[in-house]
Amino acid sequence: MELQELIDQQARERFGLQSLRPYQRLVIQRILEQDHKTTEHEGMLVVLPTGSGKSVCFMLPSLLVKGLTVIVYPLLSLMNDQVKRFSQSNIACVCIRGGQTKEQRRAIWEQLEGNKARVVITNAECMLTPQVIANLSPYTISLLVVDEAHTVVQWGKSFRPSYAGLGSIIAYLTVRQLLAFTATADEAITKDLQAMLFLGKKPHMVRGSSDRENIIYHCQETISKAHSLSMLLNDQIHRPAVVFCATRKECEVSSSHFSTTNPSIPTRYYHAGLGMECRTALESWFSQTDEGVLFSTNAFGMGVDKKNIRTVIHRTLSRDVASFLQESGRAGRDGEQAHSYVLVGEEEYRKAMKERQKAEGTSPFLQLYTIFTKRDSCIRESLLLLLGERLEGCSGCDVCNQNLHDLPDGQKQIVSTVRCRPLAYTPGRLAKLLCQSDSHDSRSGVLTGWTEKELVEAIKTLLARNILAVSRYPRKRLYTRIVRKKALVKNNTLNALPHY
Repeated sequence: MELQELIDQQARERFGLQSLRPYQRLVIQRILEQDHKTTEHEGMLVVLPTGSGKSVCFMLPSLLVKGLTVIVYPLLSLMNDQVKRFSQSNIACVCIRGGQTKEQRRAIWEQLEGNKARVVITNAECMLTPQVIANLSPYTISLLVVDEAHTVVQWGKSFRPSYAGLGSIIAYLTVRQLLAFTATADEAITKDLQAMLFLGKKPHMVRGSSDRENIIYHCQETISKAHSLSMLLNDQIHRPAVVFCATRKECEVSSSHFSTTNPSIPTRYYHAGLGMECRTALESWFSQTDEGVLFSTNAFGMGVDKKNIRTVIHRTLSRDVASFLQESGRAGRDGEQAHSYVLVGEEEYRKAMKERQKAEGTSPFLQLYTIFTKRDSCIRESLLLLLGERLEGCSGCDVCNQNLHDLPDGQKQIVSTVRCRPLAYTPGRLAKLLCQSDSHDSRSGVLTGWTEKELVEAIKTLLARNILAVSRYPRKRLYTRIVRKKALVKNNTLNALPHY
């Protein structure tokens, strides 16, 4: 049987695919052709967008190569998901992870010795342990696959040093082909992968466009992220959804507030600090829900693999374009229309100012921040341009759809209320007035869709942006900077206010 026919047969029988996508066929065919060669291989770096079927590119060849296939993942959730996929395709595999007993590890080695499994799924930390290296060294490893390969660079330089050492295991193991897969890799990541993973050799490159045409990109400038989340996610069309946060604490606090404000919407949080059983239960819950909202830390959320996620919201902006596209790419993996929202608030502004002061050139975060704050360039085109890709036409973003707003939601009402009656309200009193109707004040109840806590957050943001200010006398009363001289000089109270 010819190679093409054999590939098609395996695709139909094992994976239920009537036809392979062009890039899938290209990658699979090259892997199998290289497997029959006796010369040393340069390795391969495959860059394909999320949802394009990268897993099939190494799952299918694992059935046809002679030796073992070892797949390295950065997260336990990804490892568990891949074990499920192999099981569903009736492909025997073993999983090497932390916390396993001696008996469990012994059972794994026995399965490999008895040729009962030819696929090993693991992570970098386990892969670099002397026990694992010693037990794998007698075998020929036809395919050593590193999935989500961008993490080798991004994490290997910071909190996962074991990733930086992955390339060195080639010296200890008989590896015929080294394959790296990722959804995003700009020029800098590609160069670092060549040095760190391929040990200076230039890998064969297969790159598809990183554009996800079914995802519409949105940007919302906000003075209350809690309120923006409620407004977006109360619309059923935006669920199920993932909300990305920068830290575990932000993840938990944001989830708690959203759950309290929106008790009818199933809500959970998900990060690396949770126990294994808890994370497994959360993954199971989210995979089955069509209404749920999952708050997750940015890096850990990469392990969320659910095809019908309709919306990904970045409560905190990612650190660079590659991370952003990886995270936003969790949405719409079923090919249906999906949305990516970025909430730009005071913390993004402050971080951008710090980056601008310390960076000699333009930092990756600043580049991303600029894309979501300038209002005259296509968001999709600008994102792909940072990856070195050109775009002929946009399939949907706020700039091209002319869907940008001049002011954040709520700012006009808050400012106009203070402007009408400067020095009449403290932040707490103003928040209560705006969200509750009062027959004695015509300005009351203009923001009844907000909670008092959300309005306090909004007022603090306007204070931080110097749109509002707090006087010393009367104590902690609000006034607007615009009317400061006009309204206050008449009352001879200007000297009692702080000078800026």
